[in-house]
Amino acid sequence: MEQNLEDLKTWQDGARRKLDREIEQMQETLEQKINLMRLLEVTGELLSEVDHLNCELQEEREKRRLIKVVNVAGNYNDIHDNSSVTRI
Repeated sequence: MEQNLEDLKTWQDGARRKLDREIEQMQETLEQKINLMRLLEVTGELLSEVDHLNCELQEEREKRRLIKVVNVAGNYNDIHDNSSVTRI
């Protein structure tokens, strides 16, 4: 009877250690998943910011396309008199 009690205690200790290891592994897995979720969230925020910046860049490019720069050759008086203006 006493041997059975010792065997039961040994089995109980082994089972407890095994359960402790499994709990620790599950906690590590949970932490990894939480970190992955945080990473995905931050990545989503960064992608949104990149999209926003791309839109702003497109708008700026469109504005610059609409601005026409006229280069003229001649001296100051000729240009302002508009009599001898040469476009380059």
